[in-house]
Formats: sequence, C-alpha cells, structure tokens
Amino acid sequence: MGYIYKITNIITGKCYIGVTIQPDIKRRWTKHINSVNYKEGCPLLKKSMKKHGVKNFKFDILIICFDQDVVKYEKEYIKKFNSQVPNGYNILSGGQIGDGLVGYKHSQETIEKIKEKGRLFRENNPNHFETYREKHKKSLEHVDFSSSVKNSEKFKKAMIDRKEKYKIGDKKVSDDHKKKISDSLKLFHNDNKNTASDAQKEAIRKALSKPIIQYDKDGIMIKEYRSIAEADRTSGVKKSNIQHVLCGKNKLAGGFIWKYKL
Repeated sequence: MGYIYKITNIITGKCYIGVTIQPDIKRRWTKHINSVNYKEGCPLLKKSMKKHGVKNFKFDILIICFDQDVVKYEKEYIKKFNSQVPNGYNILSGGQIGDGLVGYKHSQETIEKIKEKGRLFRENNPNHFETYREKHKKSLEHVDFSSSVKNSEKFKKAMIDRKEKYKIGDKKVSDDHKKKISDSLKLFHNDNKNTASDAQKEAIRKALSKPIIQYDKDGIMIKEYRSIAEADRTSGVKKSNIQHVLCGKNKLAGGFIWKYKL
C-alpha cells in the first residue's frame, strides 16, 4: 500500500509532496522531523523547517494507492499543488522514487567541493568518528536483546507474517488496505474527473476493451477473452497482473502467458 502525502508550511503556504510505501505513515512524518538535524531528506524542506520551526508545518495524507501507482500520483499532485521550486519544496517534478533526488547527478565541480569539505572536516575533527562509535557502543550497553534470543523462532515467525502481510504487486494486500485504496482512489478520480481529455478517455477505454488470449507456458492457446476485465473475472488472475505481462513487465501472470489479439 502506498501513500502520497503533503507537508505544508502554514506560514508561507509552500508545500512538499512526498511518497512512501512504508506501512506506518506516521513514521514517515517522524522521519521528516528528525531529518532536520541530519543530512538525509529534502534539503529545501529541511532548511525551511529549521528556519520556521517544525510546529509550523502540517502533514496530510492526500491519497492511498497501490505501490506500483505511487510514481504516477506523486507527479499528479506535484503538478496540482504547484509544489516544485521556486513555488514549493520539491526539487524535481516527481516520479523518481524516494525523496525526489534519485537519479540526480552532481556536477564535477560540486563533487570536488563536497570532497574538500569532507577532508577539512576530518582534519579539524580527527576524533569525531571515534567519539561517535564510543557513544553508540555505550548506548547499546543497557539494551536487553535476550528476549529476542529466547524467542528466536517466534521472532522469525513474526517477521515472516509481517512480510506476508505487506506483500505487493502479485502478492497479498489485506481487505482493509484494499478498501482504503479503493476509497482513496474514488476521491482522487472524483476530484480529477474533468482533467482527462476525451482522446485520453477513449484511449483508455480501447486499451481495456481490447481482446486478449491466454496461453499455457508452452505457448498453447487456452482461451480468448473480450477484454482484460473479462479475463480477470473468468480466469481468477488479477487484472493488474495480466496488464504487467501485456506491457512486457512480467513474463507470466497466474502461471500463464497473456497476449493481445492481433
């Protein structure tokens, strides 16, 4: 389950659109708050939070969606709220996964400046990393790991159950999460029902109603369907998984090969 969220500066009105597939969305907001004092996170947002104070920022969930759709909705909302610099805190237009900086490359000049700053810091603070390691070591002295060791099998099972619970794509999404996603997407499409052009709507309709053929792994035809939706209802294979095969993302869905009828 994915989330698209908005962080707003209530003083200036500027905002940041973010995305996460972490199951606990509150942890994402906590991470942004904590990042003010660290190097990670959106630099412009951190700078503003440090200047105006975290208390002057609010966190809102805009939409809940399937993990594979977060990139699409992130771009939609960055455009909708005009949150890219200089009007907001997003550096890029969205769709880069992460804090908006994946894929970004520094110039050689910037790289050299970063290296030089690192070298000067180490020269002026020769004991910094050793001191940090000692502090970290002491902080762990009073942590009791015995319960995890004693219940190692139980702990492993809990981790497996958690992994199963949050599987994505071909994997399991709980009924509760499905309902949240469904309700959220309904609101999104109601808010944006007039944004798609007639040509776009027609293209989507044609793609969804195009006949497809189901084959076994050896390429032997099993059945023809009038549309992806019919294949979903009849075969029991999820529509999204069939679409992944049709667009070349996956080779099989439900153990079958799927192709558009030529």
